[in-house]
Amino acid sequence: MLTQPSCELSDQPLPGTQHVQLDGDGYLFIRDRKKDMAIVGGYNVYPREIDEVLSAHPDVLEAAAIGVADAYRGEIVRAFVVARPGRHPTREALLADCAASPRQIQGSS
Repeated sequence: MLTQPSCELSDQPLPGTQHVQLDGDGYLFIRDRKKDMAIVGGYNVYPREIDEVLSAHPDVLEAAAIGVADAYRGEIVRAFVVARPGRHPTREALLADCAASPRQIQGSS
């Protein structure tokens, strides 16, 4: 759990976030994805599958992957990970775990 906010929210809606809810206590809940698939260099990539692989890692408490615009590939997938208390997963370890997944999820450098 974050002890310091990583960003500040205003009363203005977040762009493209019709599936996000801010409750009365100030907690932000992501209820659904705007898009279920990202097209990365011509390949269909499903961020939910990446969520599942990352969440299965023993050092990961929560994970969420999203597609973001990229000038070269059209889109890339960006993952956000919350580590389990006392654990410190590295980017390299998580990419290796994704590459070893039976789903053939490959990381980029």
